[in-house]
Amino acid sequence: MSSSRPKTNTPPPLAQAVIDDLLDLFYCNLSDEACAHIAEFLSDLTFLFETVRFAQIRRHHHSLIPDPSPSDPRQLDLFTDLPPF
Repeated sequence: MSSSRPKTNTPPPLAQAVIDDLLDLFYCNLSDEACAHIAEFLSDLTFLFETVRFAQIRRHHHSLIPDPSPSDPRQLDLFTDLPPF
């Protein structure tokens, strides 16, 4: 059985190589301690990324929310002191 993709000796793009290596991490045998250290590292990495890129992440999430409909003048506005998003 031959694949339709031509075989070459060039390595895969760096991004694909990194993804392949990361996937190996999920399926290899690890000790409980190693799993805990990796989970803590990933959690810290996520926290750092969200801290640095918070404004961009927030802007993206707000772009997904449709504009609010005009308010009903009969409805009381209890939160007029809050700044807009």
